[in-house]
Amino acid sequence: MAKILVVDDELEILSLLETFLKAKGFDAVTTDSGEKALEMITQDESLDLIILDVRMPRVSGADILNAMKEKGIKTPVIILTGSLGEETKRLVANDYLMKPVDLKELYNKVNEWVKKGT
Repeated sequence: MAKILVVDDELEILSLLETFLKAKGFDAVTTDSGEKALEMITQDESLDLIILDVRMPRVSGADILNAMKEKGIKTPVIILTGSLGEETKRLVANDYLMKPVDLKELYNKVNEWVKKGT
């Protein structure tokens, strides 16, 4: 079972994605904190995929991506964003999803990236 970390400061989105992913058979773990996400990413080598919000207080999705790059962590990342502006396009991620999230599209992208990792 693939382990997916979902990071978003919006608790409704976290709850929705966690429930959806678990119902589809994934091991979904969540956090609403960029700081906690960084800790989880650097300490948990069993993560197969990260779904990451871009805009969060204190530690943003961009901060997390930069820290992952510095530490050589290559876990695939799907960015969640409300707008695909130039700033977001410059982020180095494996894929992007627009908010509000289309659950069918999310499922397809998650399956695609989990299969690439196995």
